[in-house]
Amino acid sequence: MNELDAFQSQDFSTDYRLRVLFSMIPKGGALLDIGSGNGAIAEMRRDSYKRFVLADNSPELVQHLQKKFQDRPNVEVSLQDARHLIWQEEFDVISACDILEHVSEDTLCLQAFMRALKPEGILFISVPAYPWLYGMRDKKYGHVRRYTKKDLRQLLTEAGLEVEMLFYWNAVGFFPYIVSEKILKRPLVAPARTGKGGVVSRFINKALYGILLFESRIHMPFGLSLIAICRKQG
Repeated sequence: MNELDAFQSQDFSTDYRLRVLFSMIPKGGALLDIGSGNGAIAEMRRDSYKRFVLADNSPELVQHLQKKFQDRPNVEVSLQDARHLIWQEEFDVISACDILEHVSEDTLCLQAFMRALKPEGILFISVPAYPWLYGMRDKKYGHVRRYTKKDLRQLLTEAGLEVEMLFYWNAVGFFPYIVSEKILKRPLVAPARTGKGGVVSRFINKALYGILLFESRIHMPFGLSLIAICRKQG
């Protein structure tokens, strides 16, 4: 298992960042989650969708997911390349959280997402913002790029999607990231991602969860991530 897969296979069931990120994904009947990692979305949003399809391109992670959700009949697991999905107009919602930055041919991914969405279906995307912030953490986890707001909107529009919302998120991590990556020249280590390290970690976890949840509602003018909610025209 490579370093990225090892990171994604961790238990993120109480991760403050993912809890807020997944809370922004619209509800629907059938959800396709691209790059599912440890399948945290099927745990955190288990009552939000009638059908979950968890897709990943790592055989090791897919095997892990199949074992993990073998007793959940509404959860399916599939080994898939995000550029060449097998489905045609099958999903009400597709989530692609922190996926496009890993793929050189991001336009092929969006075309595949379009094919898999039902008419009027929703695509939820998160990507890292600002190309000038590209740093050691990006390289470590195989990021090809970071996105500008303008370029992401153009990419989505050219794919035939109607962009309903496009905004920055995670402003709270913006300046710590700059200090760590650009001044201290070392990768930023996110604090207390799971909140399982004791009283202090749990407090930090809850505080950051509250801040990020607030950000998701007011839409800051800057942030480490870009969030896009798009619709496929009927």
